[in-house]
Amino acid sequence: MKLLGLFLFLSLSLWGQTPVKRVAVISDFNNSYGSTSYGVDVKKAISKLNELRPDIVLGTGDMVAGQKAGLDYRAMWNAFHEAVTIPLKNYGLPFAVTVGNHDGSGYPKFKNEREIFTQEWLKYKPNLEFSDDSHYPVYYSFSFDDILFLSIDSTLVGPLGLEQLNFLDMELRKHHEKKYKVVFTHVPMFQFNQSNPKESFFDQQLFELLKKQKVQFYLTGHHHAYYPGHYEGIHFISQSCLGAGAEKLIGSTTRSPRAITMIEFNENSFEIYALSAPDYTQKIDHMTLPQKIESKGKVIVLKDKSGE
Repeated sequence: MKLLGLFLFLSLSLWGQTPVKRVAVISDFNNSYGSTSYGVDVKKAISKLNELRPDIVLGTGDMVAGQKAGLDYRAMWNAFHEAVTIPLKNYGLPFAVTVGNHDGSGYPKFKNEREIFTQEWLKYKPNLEFSDDSHYPVYYSFSFDDILFLSIDSTLVGPLGLEQLNFLDMELRKHHEKKYKVVFTHVPMFQFNQSNPKESFFDQQLFELLKKQKVQFYLTGHHHAYYPGHYEGIHFISQSCLGAGAEKLIGSTTRSPRAITMIEFNENSFEIYALSAPDYTQKIDHMTLPQKIESKGKVIVLKDKSGE
């Protein structure tokens, strides 16, 4: 009887609890131009994801080492799929990507690379609840439970353009009831790392749209450094790389470790953290990160949790 009572107590305690929803974010896998191999940190990260069992895996760009004439793009993509896409598919983990500048830049001279990017991801289109996939994989939207995800193309490193702004506005209005809205793209609006200060852009029109439509997350790659920043109600999260070229954050003296970013959505709150290589079990200590980053005349502050 005591065991039965304990069982009933636990059952009633758990009854009605909202399951934790987990999103993993991985980025910047590539090595030197034309590379058709992926390092051990990439492979260990993909294996670790099978243990973590996130509901969705997002890739914020630079999966192959392109953006240069004369490279064998098919061979590069085959290598990426073998190391990342196919294992994730075999693990039953949906993998949604956004285009990086080395994958399929939007500049006219990289038109062929962009066409190959599109062809490759049409072959590996994930089984998701798409809301608008008419421009997949360049930009698109899908839902998972009470979360809306929107992938956009920022490879032109400048204002987004009317077509994508209209797409965002329409999708955000259509799904205004969603509790969480997540935009993921490659090039950030703020400068997070100490290198290449021209490799970011602040788009005022885009920013005002995100605020108006209450987007809580803006996830980016490209800067190869982890930072869970917060500015005027939006979490701007920069991802570490999994491949070559780890960078130093502005205000830091050490390079950001390779890492998987995790966002856990609970019933009334969420948590942001990153698991660092080589085994992806240790959380990056947020106390080791700069408490603020000044960029584009704005101050982005370190903030990893938000209660509602």
